[in-house]
Amino acid sequence: MVAQYLGLWKDLFGHPGPPPSASAPSAPARSTAVCGHADGDVVLEPVGKPSRSAAHVVATVSCVLAPGDHLSWVVRKVTGTAADPHVHWTLRWDLDEGPGRYTYDAVLRTTDPGSKREVSVVLMDGGTYRNVKQTRDPQTNYVAMPSPAPVVSNSVLITTPR
Repeated sequence: MVAQYLGLWKDLFGHPGPPPSASAPSAPARSTAVCGHADGDVVLEPVGKPSRSAAHVVATVSCVLAPGDHLSWVVRKVTGTAADPHVHWTLRWDLDEGPGRYTYDAVLRTTDPGSKREVSVVLMDGGTYRNVKQTRDPQTNYVAMPSPAPVVSNSVLITTPR
């Protein structure tokens, strides 16, 4: 029976036996590396030039979060003088959908021309994340970040155009 099948197959398709199995091209492999263990887990790039009203930054995340961890956008702003600088952190939105691209839209229309801020991404475990969120000042939205800040990306400097 098998010989008949192979013979029939050869007659129909010109080669013995069933064709080797073919697999469809696979989508690019999604990362299984846990965030915070390699340089380049999160890479930021500015999108175009800032306008008087907004600036945009894209984060490319190439890692997965460990259970309970949080990746979040943060904005760092320094006020005061060179002799007496004051660092202010604002915790923004989470990047919690796993590997992919995320956009941060900075609203600049309420900021003074020439003002500067750095946008970064931080990685915090659940306890640190809750503690930082609890320090949020309701009037300014500033938070107290751990020192050193758990930044896992490069920073993008945004200057409000004149």
